[in-house]
Amino acid sequence: MGSGIVQSPKDRRYMLWTVWLKAKESRRQGGLLHDPMAEQAVKRIDYKFEDEREKPLAGRWVLLRARQLDEWSRAFLSQHPDAVVLHLGCGLDTRVWRVDPGPGVSWFELDFPDVIELRGTLYPTRAGCTLVGASVSDAGWLESLPQGRPAWVVAEGLTYYLTPEVMANLLHRLRLHFPSGEIAFDASGPQSRKAKRKGKAERSNWHLRDLRECHLPAPGFELLARLRPADAEPFEHLPPPLRWLMMMKNHLTSLGQLNMVLVRYRFKGSSSASSHVE
Repeated sequence: MGSGIVQSPKDRRYMLWTVWLKAKESRRQGGLLHDPMAEQAVKRIDYKFEDEREKPLAGRWVLLRARQLDEWSRAFLSQHPDAVVLHLGCGLDTRVWRVDPGPGVSWFELDFPDVIELRGTLYPTRAGCTLVGASVSDAGWLESLPQGRPAWVVAEGLTYYLTPEVMANLLHRLRLHFPSGEIAFDASGPQSRKAKRKGKAERSNWHLRDLRECHLPAPGFELLARLRPADAEPFEHLPPPLRWLMMMKNHLTSLGQLNMVLVRYRFKGSSSASSHVE
């Protein structure tokens, strides 16, 4: 993986698991997502998906965040039909088909070259959608994107793998490149007390230091929304036992348990910003 990414041996398996979850949910009557493209992809991938465990809480979070990010994406594009969309760490996600942007939108899918190559074999080309094979931390890929138009930046399951330096510089570069825009992603909170007792509190991964304030490591970003799993709009569609478990996890975050949020920010460009980020 590229510099500034915290590698996990489960990265590729996780990518396959998430597209499998979305395909399964698409087949379920009244499911959270309608994702026929994911269904087709799963049929073409040579992988024993039947060996995957359900992991109900983690799986529901994946589906909740996907639907919420889809809804936010549609809302932004309805107000900005000429936007540039940057889907960071896209994996095998099929958001561009689920959202179905209009002809004025320029959509970019970014992930490692091998992932982009796999996408090219699984999915058809789509007008207005460009595949970019690069690491988020690489220099140069952002400069090749259109300027002078509002940007919608979305990342799903990505920030956990970034270092603080990469996260800060990514935010800084976005403000240098685009005149305005919004960014939405999921992120983890501070480490649990259990991890601290085991001496694992200091990790190279980036995380939000405070889940209430959700400050970013770069200026110029205004928090618009902060959602925990039970706060997401599709939450009421879940079975009652899963809703109860997720609500309990919301309350347990104050006791130091592992926790996650979905956040959305507005930013304005800053062409005069310093090229160095602390």
